Amino acid sequence: MLDNLTSVSMGNRTFLYSSLRGKATLLLRADHTMEQEVSLAPGVERRIKGSWRFNDEILSLKPCLQVGRQAQGVPADGCAIAVEVTLAGRVEISADEQYGLSYIKTGNE
Repeated sequence: MLDNLTSVSMGNRTFLYSSLRGKATLLLRADHTMEQEVSLAPGVERRIKGSWRFNDEILSLKPCLQVGRQAQGVPADGCAIAVEVTLAGRVEISADEQYGLSYIKTGNE
């Protein structure tokens, strides 16, 4: 069910994250490049470009912006993030497992 991430011919996949502290967008491209944008407040945004890899249900981003309750938009050399498929078939990329915050795949792709 995680073929959405492993297929090289998949095209682009966009995942959205939203919380009371801000929102984020994660764009994963078929060529294994990625873009991440974090909005902390109106007019305060951080963006980063890098690469992604998927192995054993873990998505690795290099570099990345940390997203979650403790760190919102903090740059890091890399992030390792768990990926799940819910019973309803929705792909979720965990942003903060402790608080149940996740990126959710948009439905228009």
